[in-house]
Amino acid sequence: MQFVRYAPVSIAMFDRHMNYIACSHKWLTDWWVKSTPIHIDDLIGQNHYEVFPDVIPYWKSVHKRALKGAMEFNENDEFIKENGQKEILRWDARPWRDDQNKIGGIIVHTEFITERKKNEELLKKSRARLSKLVENIPGVPYSCNHDSNRTILFVSNAVEDLTGYHKEDFIKKASISFVKLIVPEDKDRVWKTREEYINKKEAFEIHYRIRTRYGEIKYIFERGQGVFSERDELISIEGILLDVTKQKLLEEELKQSQAVLLKAQKLANLGNWEMDLETGDVYWSEQLFKILGLEDNEVVPTFEKGLDYLHPDDHHKAKEGIRKTLSGSNDLSLEYRILRKDGSIRNVIIRNEKDEQAKKLIGTIQDITDRKKGDQALKESEERNKSLIKALPDCMFIHNINGTILDFELPKNSPFSIDKSIIGKKLDSLYPPSVANELLEVFKKAYEENELQTHEFELPTSKGLLYCEARVITRNSDQILCIVRDITKAKREEYKALQSLKSFYSAFYISPVPVTISQLADGTLIDVNSRFCELVKLKKEDVIGKTTTELNFWPDLAARNRFIEKISVEGKVYEYEEEIRISDGSIIDVLISAEVISIEEKSCLLLMLSDISERKKNEKELLKLTEKLTTSNQELKQFAYITSHNLRAPIVNIDTLISFINKEDTGATGNAEIIDRIGKSFTQLKSSLNDLIQLVTLRDQKYEANEEVSFNKVFHIVYDSIETQIKSTNVEIETAFNVQTVMFKRALMESILLNLLSNAIKYRNMDAPHITIKTGSTHEGKVFLSVKDNGLGMDLAKNKDRLFGMYQRFHENTEGKGLGLYIIKSQVESMGGNIEVESALGKGSTFTVFFNSATASENESSS
Repeated sequence: MQFVRYAPVSIAMFDRHMNYIACSHKWLTDWWVKSTPIHIDDLIGQNHYEVFPDVIPYWKSVHKRALKGAMEFNENDEFIKENGQKEILRWDARPWRDDQNKIGGIIVHTEFITERKKNEELLKKSRARLSKLVENIPGVPYSCNHDSNRTILFVSNAVEDLTGYHKEDFIKKASISFVKLIVPEDKDRVWKTREEYINKKEAFEIHYRIRTRYGEIKYIFERGQGVFSERDELISIEGILLDVTKQKLLEEELKQSQAVLLKAQKLANLGNWEMDLETGDVYWSEQLFKILGLEDNEVVPTFEKGLDYLHPDDHHKAKEGIRKTLSGSNDLSLEYRILRKDGSIRNVIIRNEKDEQAKKLIGTIQDITDRKKGDQALKESEERNKSLIKALPDCMFIHNINGTILDFELPKNSPFSIDKSIIGKKLDSLYPPSVANELLEVFKKAYEENELQTHEFELPTSKGLLYCEARVITRNSDQILCIVRDITKAKREEYKALQSLKSFYSAFYISPVPVTISQLADGTLIDVNSRFCELVKLKKEDVIGKTTTELNFWPDLAARNRFIEKISVEGKVYEYEEEIRISDGSIIDVLISAEVISIEEKSCLLLMLSDISERKKNEKELLKLTEKLTTSNQELKQFAYITSHNLRAPIVNIDTLISFINKEDTGATGNAEIIDRIGKSFTQLKSSLNDLIQLVTLRDQKYEANEEVSFNKVFHIVYDSIETQIKSTNVEIETAFNVQTVMFKRALMESILLNLLSNAIKYRNMDAPHITIKTGSTHEGKVFLSVKDNGLGMDLAKNKDRLFGMYQRFHENTEGKGLGLYIIKSQVESMGGNIEVESALGKGSTFTVFFNSATASENESSS
């Protein structure tokens, strides 16, 4: 029972007859109030009711219920000691059982919590005072960590008006940080300025810009300072954010902040340990394991293991305490820190002593972390309150109902030059008589209506005339809180802003380019200038108040959504190319320059347009001309090749052969063969010249689709012309003329089909040649003609770029000049059409001609 005796709590153990078995020194300290001292050993065995004969029936009934097995406790009981002192008591009484599990008596634990209750009441009053003050402070008070994101610990509800985000987005959800709202250009400057002043432990003042949830730019004035602990550690940063964008302070109430609640001290856990001084064996109680953050018997207890859980800085103190205990100093109680398994630090009180036989070292350990945190939290709360008040740029006065000055707090740059001697004086000692009378009326109204009142007034000072604003609210039943702010700068800036706005609208209406102002959210047009009306061909009264969607300005709503998304994120765009639809239904190309502005607290869009339709048209025509010139240049190169190679070769050959002729004997035997070869070269030369003439004619000649051409008739003409070739090669031809006729040139159609069909036969499948000729129309209404074969096919990946070139051949074992596809392409393009091909090596090819002509008739036909 030694550990009970030296336990740092008030505890006593009784048998079934309420005779003392054991008790702690703390029990005697708390309950023995008589002048005659008594020792624990004198108390053991005595009856509790005899030692304390004044025990009231209430306590006796508690003891009886506990002896019957009940667990009795009370967290907040009042008790009057024998000396008449009134205390707040926390107690519990429970039975203890012997080895046969029979109730052997009860254990009673008590704790006087009077002082703690007083502290809790003081804390409650402190919170109430802070809540009343914060509730009426204009702006956004905050508390945040000193990290890169400025993680918010506390912020008022007014942050939603300032940023568009709920306070929960910053605290509970942590889905946004205030740092992310600062515009990129200001971030480095804001961070460096704040760090400079925090390192010097001075209050800081910063101006910067933020972008709100809705893309609106706001200008912020921030004043704050760091809060430091006794150990000179930075606890947090406290301050206030003010919206100065509108050039006057917005009237808003700060809602009651969510105060950081301090938990009251809980009953400390009590563990005990023993060490056999002869064997070195160590015992830890189950509760000691819990205090160390361990499961029961998770580690084997040793003296060294116990030291491992102590904070390294406390090792020397612990060893010194053990040494003193071993040397005979008992009842030694010291505070230490322990390091739990999870890395957390807990504060404990450890008491050590030797047993009576000096064979064991015994001790107790009590976790007092929660109590320490409660004391520290109360102190830090007071520091935060003081820091918050000092961070405010306002003058705060407390008056009675009649205006008498009871107390005040002034910022660094106060418009008032006063000291504490003014306390107890009337308002007219602080303000001119007219202002004092006005404020008295405001005080009266605030008191009678119990609502916040505001009042602006002029204040003559040594610095000149100042404009001030007073915010007045009742502080309690007979006091007034008056917060005075210098708004001179805001008033002057408000006037400048008004003059600037007038200048803006003058420029707006006379601008030589189309300009509009609209709401960002839905595109409602607020104002437009005359040049915009001229552009869209509408009157001003026909567009004001309507959305751009209602006026059908956007041909593609998805394009509008992309533009709004971009401007919302970036705040401004320059020379953004887009199409708009004007009132006559035509589409024009424009360049858009726009910026998000604020009008009457709403995000709006200032937009300027430049009509670039003519420029776009010229660009397209230039592109077409460039493509045409490129094609012509390539063809010129090919003509040059033909001239230098196809013509030069036979001429050189003829010239050489002529030199071999026996001119003296024209009837010589070799002359006939030479002349025959000259004839062949001449035939080759003539063929090349004919090819050139045909190619030049194709490129220079333009045709009009002025004939209704029947596909079926053209097919039969072509078929008849090469019938012998078709039958000799056993080619099977299938036709499907889903479109019967097309506006075209019959002669060109015959040439195109002849070339396509001839190529299909020439490069056929030798086993089972099959050709399909088909006509139809696309979704866009274009007529097409396709010729499909199952022949040799081509490797398009390798040859597609030169497929339609001059003198291009892809199968060397087949005769041909390589001009057919070039001729077909030239003929089709001369009529405004185009040709496409699909092919795979060994699987065949499909050539499809698309005509730039209307369908004359449609029908199903096949043969």
